[in-house]
Amino acid sequence: MPDYATKPLVDVKTILGCDLGVTKLLHLSDGYQFDNPKFGINQATRRLLKIRQRRVNRKAKGSKKHFKADKKVGRLHKRIGDKRQAYQWWVAKTVASRRVDAIAIEELNVAGMLRRCRPKKDDIYGEFLPNGQRLKERIEPRYF
Repeated sequence: MPDYATKPLVDVKTILGCDLGVTKLLHLSDGYQFDNPKFGINQATRRLLKIRQRRVNRKAKGSKKHFKADKKVGRLHKRIGDKRQAYQWWVAKTVASRRVDAIAIEELNVAGMLRRCRPKKDDIYGEFLPNGQRLKERIEPRYF
């Protein structure tokens, strides 16, 4: 029987809990944390992206040079995305290789957590009431 096969609940002795974070990517129940690196926002990448996007903007739309410059911007975005994906696969492999019987993952609506709160309006005076958006603004990541 392979290691990755499902076990009956009576055989499960050790469980590893995974908690998704914003400042840290992942918190494990054994105290280990995975950083949340921002691959696309270091100074060199931001500068390169800015330069390449400016070059695209200066070319005549629809021209061959515009197409080639646009392709360079796309390649840079792909490289950033590939780094993110490689890091996520590495984290998944590291968590899965732990010697535990079960891994528990919380199911979160991350998009809803990062999205702005719906404004609450007072029916009598027509003013806006506090809705908790202030708390979200403190932890929301800034990408550019």
